[in-house]
Amino acid sequence: QAGVKLASTRSWAYFDHMANPESLAAAVMGAAGLYHKRKVVITLEEVELHKDLEKDNPLDFLNTGEPPAEVAVEVAVRYDVKNPTNKPVLVSEQRVAHRSAELFVMKEKATVKPGLVLFSGPVFDTQTTVSLQATLLEVDWYPRFKVAEWLLDPHQLLLAVKQDLPLKDKTYTFKSVNARAVIKVAVHQMVAP
Repeated sequence: QAGVKLASTRSWAYFDHMANPESLAAAVMGAAGLYHKRKVVITLEEVELHKDLEKDNPLDFLNTGEPPAEVAVEVAVRYDVKNPTNKPVLVSEQRVAHRSAELFVMKEKATVKPGLVLFSGPVFDTQTTVSLQATLLEVDWYPRFKVAEWLLDPHQLLLAVKQDLPLKDKTYTFKSVNARAVIKVAVHQMVAP
């Protein structure tokens, strides 16, 4: 978009480095970036934490770990585009198990605005949606961020989102018993220099 400064695109894949050039995800993202004129940015704008799923007192045997909550965000993005497998293509994936999921810390009954980019990437001109799967987890074991509260129960689910998002500028609110999240979709028309 003219006059709008955008960060570079970033997608995550989990396979051997040498396999990347032959992956379907790389081919899809490359084709979208080279031959099409839009970019989507999906951002976690706000999180309100109703329950931190941390130990409330010495007799709380349901939860482990000490407040505040360490919240990790797992993300998977798929494009439903024509391809040899006839299945939506996983173009980006961040997982705690892969040590690629981002993390922030927050207190129970609080609201934070992490502004965390869940996905940014080129999309095809004819593409109308992206499939987003986002999971907010309270983690008790995540060595990447030096979280080592409880190895035997490494994380608990705070909120899960699985939805096809239209490629239009819009903000969505998702809720669970434990949390509320606001996710923003912004679509930018790219112009040639």
